[in-house]
Amino acid sequence: MILSGQRRKSALKTLDRRITKDFEKKTKALNALSKMLFGCENDAKRAVLAFEKKNKYHKLSNTVIEVQLGHNKAGRPKANTEKEIIGFKINANLVKDKENIEQAKIPCGRFVLATNQAGMSAQQVLDTYKEQDSVERGFRFIKDKSFQCNRIYLKTPQRIDALMMVMTLCLLVYNLGQYHLRDNLIKENAYVPDQKGKPTQKPTLQWVFTLMRGVCCAYLSKKYLGVVNITERQANIINLMGEEVMKMYDMA
Repeated sequence: MILSGQRRKSALKTLDRRITKDFEKKTKALNALSKMLFGCENDAKRAVLAFEKKNKYHKLSNTVIEVQLGHNKAGRPKANTEKEIIGFKINANLVKDKENIEQAKIPCGRFVLATNQAGMSAQQVLDTYKEQDSVERGFRFIKDKSFQCNRIYLKTPQRIDALMMVMTLCLLVYNLGQYHLRDNLIKENAYVPDQKGKPTQKPTLQWVFTLMRGVCCAYLSKKYLGVVNITERQANIINLMGEEVMKMYDMA
């Protein structure tokens, strides 16, 4: 059994939203129930029990079955005509069921991880589970449309193996570059903007490629002039990648 603090915070927020929506829904249902006129007190009590059975996060409080007096006959009653019992109505308040809500909070952020590998500690199982994400990101990288693999048709298993070898090497270089950039961002206490414009020290290299758009090589009459259109933000990224990369961009 694993308890994740971050996952628990998210699950508790989701639970709070669910409780709020349930309160609004049950309030409307209680208002409708309070307007109903029941033929006898037992019918009203059964309606209360049926309503409470459907409640998961709320319960009724100060429930009272009120006797409704009036006249059964149509038209204006005669003078001094005594009122008689015409039915029963429910009067109650809807409140949070704190006990049930606390019970609902217990599993928030908890999940079960199982393995057939004997001798692994709970932390080792969790760390191995988290490593799956990097593997899945790798496969997503290989299947990215920018490689245009859907345009490559290979018939022999040997050529398919060769293509996969090239793709795997590309993935290796990609991950090394991403690790190197993130490591230097942490060491230099630097940040780059993410897709939402917020500072981050864990950008994907694919997003960094997007940030580097606009940089190009300038030529005049086939003569190389240098790399141009480098902004301050792009220059900072190049500096973080190291001296070899700076040489490629004529910055060293």
